Amino acid sequence: MLKDLARRIVSIANFAVCTVFSFILSPRVQAKSQTLSRLKASGYGFGARETKSARAVMSGPFGLLATTLAETTRSSTSSRFIGVSSFATAPQGVMTLPRTVSPPSSKEVTIREPAIEDVHAFWDYQRIFGSQRAEVKDPVRLKVVEGRIPSDLKGSYYLCGPGLRADDHGSCVSPLDGHGYLRKFHFGNGDLVQYSARYVRTEAMKEEFDEESRSWKFQYRGPFSLLRHGHRIGNFKVMKNVANTSVLKWGGKLLCLWEGGEPYEVDEDTLETIGTFRALLPILTGGFNMPKERVLAHFKIDERRQRLVVITSNAEDMVLPKATFTAYEFDADFKLIQRKEFLLNDQLMVHDWVLTDEHYVILGNRVTLDVGSSLTAMAGLSPMINCLAVDESTTYSPLYMLPRFDERNGRDWTVPAKIPGQLWVTHFANASEETLEGGHKIRFVVDACLSSYKWFSLNSIFGYKWQEQHMDPGCMNNTSSSKFMPEQLHSPRMHRVTVDVSNLDDSILLQKSERFKNANFATDFPVINSTASGGKNEFTYATTNSGRRKTLSSFPMDSITKLHGPSGRASSWWAGKRCAVGEPQFVKRKSSQGGEDDGYVIFVQYSFVDERRYLVILDARRIGARGALVAKVEVPREYSFPFGFHGLWQDS
Repeated sequence: MLKDLARRIVSIANFAVCTVFSFILSPRVQAKSQTLSRLKASGYGFGARETKSARAVMSGPFGLLATTLAETTRSSTSSRFIGVSSFATAPQGVMTLPRTVSPPSSKEVTIREPAIEDVHAFWDYQRIFGSQRAEVKDPVRLKVVEGRIPSDLKGSYYLCGPGLRADDHGSCVSPLDGHGYLRKFHFGNGDLVQYSARYVRTEAMKEEFDEESRSWKFQYRGPFSLLRHGHRIGNFKVMKNVANTSVLKWGGKLLCLWEGGEPYEVDEDTLETIGTFRALLPILTGGFNMPKERVLAHFKIDERRQRLVVITSNAEDMVLPKATFTAYEFDADFKLIQRKEFLLNDQLMVHDWVLTDEHYVILGNRVTLDVGSSLTAMAGLSPMINCLAVDESTTYSPLYMLPRFDERNGRDWTVPAKIPGQLWVTHFANASEETLEGGHKIRFVVDACLSSYKWFSLNSIFGYKWQEQHMDPGCMNNTSSSKFMPEQLHSPRMHRVTVDVSNLDDSILLQKSERFKNANFATDFPVINSTASGGKNEFTYATTNSGRRKTLSSFPMDSITKLHGPSGRASSWWAGKRCAVGEPQFVKRKSSQGGEDDGYVIFVQYSFVDERRYLVILDARRIGARGALVAKVEVPREYSFPFGFHGLWQDS
């Protein structure tokens, strides 16, 4: 009887809610149907599964509201976009995309006529962080759709990044916690370009992927994510090494790196995982399956000395008011040449760093322990990254210049230069040093992409929303707020940091940062001709945003820009409407006459209109001019892949 009564109450409540919402929204029902038609005609291209899933959410008391929101609304919270609640499981070889939309609270929503650009932007953003379950074990030949492959371009381009974010049990993780997916483009004779792709078989993947059923079930939370199933409370399986960040070729070994564990060695021909590469350095396991020393995913090559340089930090230092960095330098055979340890009295989160001829240079991103959020994070109720918050207690950014060799004049190099402003470094382009005034002064010049602390958010990197588990474009494109001045809320821009230190005492004579005058737009993933690393360079190549998409004004970026120093001109190549670009790689021309820009710029173009990926080759000398495009190679739609982080070119 009680059950029957409860069912009747629920039915009456559903009827009442439906009646109210139908009364409120009835003038918009016809507009909603017209919107679907306009979206199809505009090139958005609802697939059969998408149309079916979109209509499926109409059932239930919130059906009309959910469907209308899916097509027409922005949230009045920090995001300007709607939320996605789940990701459908796709067949092998098909990118997994958002399918179902759940409405935010009615208090947070303003219903309006749909803006097609906003809808496109939202779904394009979901596509760039989709999942590709299929591997391409046998290389497939790609079609050159524009131009011709240069005859002197022989070798392989490797791209590392997450391949899978959604499992088969309702969980979606941050791209930073997605399983590593290594892509390879091999350039042979003539126009022969072959493509292959494999998952890095890490220990975490072996636990979470069933080879027999070809199904996934995430077991590890990962530092940036939260699972929707399984053992959440007290789940200490946090740090899963997904080997998804960068790729290194050294000493005859091809390695995939991740910011928090040992590199994994991969066969350079077949991309088959060989196993962990423990020869790099001895790493001991600590709490939460975290290594005692975590290898930073960015490495540097000392071209002059032919050395590989890597830096590690102690895992526990991120939650302590100190930081321990250890630099390892290896010769061409992975023989350890030297090891230097530095203890800094600062709580830092470091992703990238830079090398000069005599120093390791670290611009520290200052963080602090968030005690309140730590309790929920440790209990498994929020991602572990929530233990930390950006530290805005000082008005400067610390720049450490740590000596690679003998300390000069007993100077305390652990005392940083204080660069004005709260600047969060994403990636470095280059750094150099020179001795001035008869050896009495050393000048450091550092070029890097820096954002403001106000713009950067630790707990929503790339727009991952662990509460609703969708990708929120607003998190990476929030550049306007009535609370802050424009300078306090800027996305990454190219900056030049200059520091003069005395070679006679501990005094710092100059410490300043200035934005590149020719790069007043979102900029990241800067690269240079590697032969100029550690010295003075004239040209920097980076991904930039043209600003043509108002709702995606910062990320993803849609152009490759060649910067002629901080005061020179900027020349760009635009990928096109509803396209994005990934990190560029500069490849020196084999027949080079010695010019710094005599080479090619290679990168991946992500096209959302036709849902394809293209490998693009530009003539570095002609970027911004007619004839810059040398060749464009198409990856078939069934092999389309999500956004890659960092790549590597290796000559044959």
